[in-house]
Amino acid sequence: ETLGSVTVICSDKTGTLTENRMAVTVIETAGELIDLSTLDPGAAITPRARLVLTAGVLANDAQLGPDSAGEMRVLGDPTEGALLIAAQRAGLDPRALQTSMPRVAELPFDSVRKRMTTVHDLRSANGSAPTGLTALTDDARSPERVAFVKGAVDGLLDLATHVWDGTARRPMTADWRGR
Repeated sequence: ETLGSVTVICSDKTGTLTENRMAVTVIETAGELIDLSTLDPGAAITPRARLVLTAGVLANDAQLGPDSAGEMRVLGDPTEGALLIAAQRAGLDPRALQTSMPRVAELPFDSVRKRMTTVHDLRSANGSAPTGLTALTDDARSPERVAFVKGAVDGLLDLATHVWDGTARRPMTADWRGR
């Protein structure tokens, strides 16, 4: 009854209403901060940043495609599209990653889990797999499959037992959680 008399509702989720797009501007990993706005096209990115961007590409249902003016257009969720654009800006090829590491299973995002999980086959990756995957496992062999999870930080931190500092897998301590 009350809503029937409302004539205007104003709302904003940073970037979506003001510019009709979202953008990843900074990537922060364990001990590393990359400002994507200052990243030169084609500049080398660290293995940590590559792994984060690869996860953002593969745990993702959006697609990029050119619009009538030739500009890249996001088809799908704006947040997922922003992850694809960030990866592309950092020199990764989202389509090549998706082709070389095909999705073999997924748990879609839902409001209870607050995360999305995808499982990918690495056997045909031919160098496209993120550097450092073997450092994340207890096995010296390259893994055949990998799961990527994206979601709410608080929920992911509750599940995390280790952190990769760029050189080795370390136990997740209270200090790491605080960071």
